[in-house]
Amino acid sequence: MVAPPINNGKWVLIPKNTLIEQKSARFHYSDAYQIRFSSNQEITAIEVMRSFFLTTPAWVVSLMKLRNFFAKAFGLKSVSVKDVKKIDLSSFEKIIIGASIRYGKHSKELYKFINLNKNILNQKQCAFFSVNVVARKPEKNTAETNPYINKFLKISKWKPNKIRVFAGKVDYPNYNFLDKYIIKFIMFITNGPTDTSQSYEFTDWSKIDDFSEELKNNF
Repeated sequence: MVAPPINNGKWVLIPKNTLIEQKSARFHYSDAYQIRFSSNQEITAIEVMRSFFLTTPAWVVSLMKLRNFFAKAFGLKSVSVKDVKKIDLSSFEKIIIGASIRYGKHSKELYKFINLNKNILNQKQCAFFSVNVVARKPEKNTAETNPYINKFLKISKWKPNKIRVFAGKVDYPNYNFLDKYIIKFIMFITNGPTDTSQSYEFTDWSKIDDFSEELKNNF
């Protein structure tokens, strides 16, 4: 059985006579990769684990690209919802909020931010966009038909003036170990791509250009 290499590593069988190999018979799916570290220093298992969990996920990078796209187009001030307490929202005429789906959900911080600032948001011109790979499907790529947008509106009980959804990117080679295989499983059950050696760009940048122009001229 042969699989393509990933980054500077390669696909391997689960090592024999290990605890993982002994338990793997109970797994529905298992996989293993071998990566050579270019360091003369001893690298512990804890350090490897930290590198998996402390690396910025590719979905965050994609969301930041969208944020920077809109910020540059309008000369906007951008800020994370985690830092918004430092910002006086009442001083802004228009507010654009972007969020991504993480394991099937928008973040708790997003809902907390909206609940805390709903009175101000309702007095402003607001736009909201969500990035989720479900929007790669034609029947789920509008604000009216996307299930995550519908769920967001129901939970938040907030209705922005303009709403859009963009599909984003599945970037397997740049995901950490946990993200890679959870997303691979999600893609498997939703008939999406599962080759973890590849990246899949589903973003329709023309839709983002159109939304940008709409915000410039009719917002």
